[in-house]
Amino acid sequence: MFHLDTRSKKLLMVAFLIIYLVSGITVFRKAKENRTALLRWSQHTEMIKHRKMIYGAEGGSYPNLPFMLMILMPFHAMGPIAGSLAWLTFKFSIILFIFWATVKVARDNGPPWPDWALLVLILLSSRVFISDLTHGNVNLVIGGFVVVALLCSFYEKDFLSGLAIGLATVLKVTPALFIPYFLYKRRWLSIAGSIVGIALFCWLIPGLILGFDFNNQLIIEWYKQMVRPFLAGMPVGYLQTQHINQSFTGLFFRFLSDSVAVTAEVKRGYDELRINFVSLDQQTVSLIVKISSLAIVGCLAWFCRTPHKNHKHLGNLGEFAMVFLAMLFLSERSWKHHYVLLILAHSFLLYYLLIMKPLGWSKWVPLSFMIIAVLLHTFSGSLFFGFYWSDVLEAYGVYIIGGLSLFVSCAAALTALRLEGWPNRYGKIGGYHQ
Repeated sequence: MFHLDTRSKKLLMVAFLIIYLVSGITVFRKAKENRTALLRWSQHTEMIKHRKMIYGAEGGSYPNLPFMLMILMPFHAMGPIAGSLAWLTFKFSIILFIFWATVKVARDNGPPWPDWALLVLILLSSRVFISDLTHGNVNLVIGGFVVVALLCSFYEKDFLSGLAIGLATVLKVTPALFIPYFLYKRRWLSIAGSIVGIALFCWLIPGLILGFDFNNQLIIEWYKQMVRPFLAGMPVGYLQTQHINQSFTGLFFRFLSDSVAVTAEVKRGYDELRINFVSLDQQTVSLIVKISSLAIVGCLAWFCRTPHKNHKHLGNLGEFAMVFLAMLFLSERSWKHHYVLLILAHSFLLYYLLIMKPLGWSKWVPLSFMIIAVLLHTFSGSLFFGFYWSDVLEAYGVYIIGGLSLFVSCAAALTALRLEGWPNRYGKIGGYHQ
C-alpha cells in the first residue's frame, strides 16, 4: 500500500523504532519502581479473581467496567517488568495498525501518499503515542477499536463497525458518542452492532467468567461510582479541575471557578496555582459546560454531512476524527495521553491538502488551524518548558485548545468538500487541482 522508496522505508522504520525504544526504556525504569497504570491496576485483577468489590472507597475506585481487567490479567500474570514490556509491545502493535488503517482509509484508490508525508504523519502523533505507551494506560486499546470501527465502516461492514464501538464503549464510556453519530448517518446495522457489543462485553462474557450475580453487582457499583454522580450533578473536585484534565469540565472550572489548577509541590518549590478569571458557583459553570457540549454536538450534526451511502469518501475519515475529538471535549476527564487518535485528523487533513490541493480559504483555513494544533500539541511539553511551565500550559488548556483547532480545521475541510459537491480524491474537480 505504501510503495515507498528504500530510503523512505528505512526512515519510517527508524521513526517507529525510536518510538518503541524510547518508550521501552522509560517503561522498564517505571516498572522497576512500580509506577505504571498497568501495575497500579494489578491489585484490582487480584481482587476480582477473589470475587471482591473493585469499586468505591473499599475497592480503590477502579474506573472501568470488569472486561478491561480481563484484558489486563494475562499481562499482570507475567510479573511487573515482563508484563509491562509485553503490554508496551502489545500497544505498539496497535499503533502500527492505527497508522496502517488511517493511511489506507485516507487514500482508498486515490493517488499515493508522498513519501515524506507518511514520515510527517507519524512524527505528528509520536508525542501522544509515547505518552500513552510510557504511562501504561489503556487508551491505545480503546483507540484501536475506534479505528477498527472506522476500517469496518470503510469496507461497509456496518455491524462489525458497531460491534467495535460497543466494545470500546464498555472499555470507556465516551466512545458511546459514536452511537448517535451512527443514528444520524442512518447506519442501522452499526447501531445494532453497538448494542450487541455492549451486551456481549459488559454482561454476557464477564458474566460467564465471573458469574452473572457477581458481574451484575459490579455493574451496579460501577454505575454508582462513575455515572450517577455525573448525572446527578455532584460537585467537582481536584480530580476534575487539575491541570492534566483537558476536557471542557477541566478547562471551564479552572477558568470560571475558584478551583485548584496545579497543587503545590514542596520538593520542586511549586506553590499552589489557581488561574480563574472569575469565581462562579459550580452550578453555573456546570451549565456552561453543558451548553458548550451541546454546541459541539450541534457542530457535529452540521459539519458531518458526507453522503451516508458513500462509506469510502475521504470525508468519513474527517467525521470520525471530529467525533473522537468531541468525545474528549465532552468527557468529565481527558488527560493528554487520551488524545491518542490525533492521527485521524492529521491523516484526513494532510491527504486533503496534499492530494486535493484546495485553493483560497479551502486551503488556508484548514492549514492554519492545523498548524496551531501541531504547535500546541508538540512543543508544550517539559522538554521545552520544564515541568512547572508545562503544567501551567496544561492548566491553560494547551491540549484541548489544540484539539479545538483540529476540530475547526476538519470542519472547514468538510465544508469545502460539501460546497464542491463531495468530489472524490483524484481527477480535476471544481476548485481542486491535481
